[in-house]
Amino acid sequence: MNIKQWLLPESDTRNFGKMQGKYQYITIHNTANRMPAQAESQYVHSGQGEVTYHFAVDDKEIIQLLPLDMTAWHAGDGRGNGNLKSIAIEICYSLDKGDKRYPRAEENAAWLAAKLLVEGGLSMDRLKKHQDWSGKYCPHRMLDNKGWEPFKKRAGEYMKELQNTTKLSTEDFIEKIKDAAVDGWKTHEILPSLTIAQAILESASGNSELATKANALFGIKAHTDPSWTNVYKKETKEWSGGKYITITADFKAYKSWDESLKDRLTYLTTRKINGKYIYQGLIGETDYKVAAQKIKDAGYATSPTYPQNLINLIEKYNLQKYDEVTKDDEKLNIDKIVIAYWNDGDLANALALLNVLGNRAVLTRTLDATEYKWSEVVQVGGTEIKGATKIIKGATRKETLQKVAEYVKEK
Repeated sequence: MNIKQWLLPESDTRNFGKMQGKYQYITIHNTANRMPAQAESQYVHSGQGEVTYHFAVDDKEIIQLLPLDMTAWHAGDGRGNGNLKSIAIEICYSLDKGDKRYPRAEENAAWLAAKLLVEGGLSMDRLKKHQDWSGKYCPHRMLDNKGWEPFKKRAGEYMKELQNTTKLSTEDFIEKIKDAAVDGWKTHEILPSLTIAQAILESASGNSELATKANALFGIKAHTDPSWTNVYKKETKEWSGGKYITITADFKAYKSWDESLKDRLTYLTTRKINGKYIYQGLIGETDYKVAAQKIKDAGYATSPTYPQNLINLIEKYNLQKYDEVTKDDEKLNIDKIVIAYWNDGDLANALALLNVLGNRAVLTRTLDATEYKWSEVVQVGGTEIKGATKIIKGATRKETLQKVAEYVKEK
């Protein structure tokens, strides 16, 4: 089905502006009237109401009102993820009597939701009801008829069809992950060109079995993190004894490509064998040729041609242009801060600090932070973290949170 664009003017202020990163959820609404998509869109363009959304869907057409990188005012959760990180779909004719127009509109919405999930590299658990964000009884017609699970099932079927027929080009794939790769340098000092090249090589530009079925852009084995519960089993080839052999392995699976990209950063900066951080030499490396060899030498891949394959991709697609961010550190004046904690009860306070510091900091659960290269290691909670240069702890976790606030004021 074709999507007709009738975008709101950039001067429209009924939203929170651009999204921070790409969208992470799809949210379904019912319009609670009998108007078609054209009339719904006309009403939003008139400026009479406060609500905005990305798509209006009826039995015959889909009209897009906002770009996919723009927030909308639709979820009722203020500055929560509903408004800030989800794409809003309004299904028309929800007050229609009978089964003519509305069921077809709902079917079109299922296709659109599937399309957006596939294009965003998201799994079905990222499909939400308006009710999930604010408690409002919406989409009311689905809830009245116990239609939410059947709707999700139809969207899932469309996802399978789209995944089997839609193949991303490498150029489009790079466009989808480049911002996250650049952010990876700012938070963990892993070279962007290396991140993108590895993702291209290991996921076939987002088209591999792991990428489409497990949202995994990198072949990180599940055994490297015993606490990880989302696992995907598949055959893979390993270089052993001078030849490739086929084995069956458990790989880490994810809710989205974004989660996969972030987990790789955590893996590279915290992976330890025999007490040693094996990828320490990779952190802060700015030469992509050296980085490609270092990650192979540290044991990331078994193929003897792995470094050269990465270098070839970087040069073919000019990925080194994204490494310019490494030259901007002084201009950006970013202090590298590690927020370290150990007890699960201290995670909330550590996250509170991370949310304030943003790209200036990275969060890790560890008892030994001595090998991090960042300028400051902040321990949150009472458990001693080796290498901590700043300790934030109180007699209670509430008092620790107060000390977190004091630390933020100092910064």
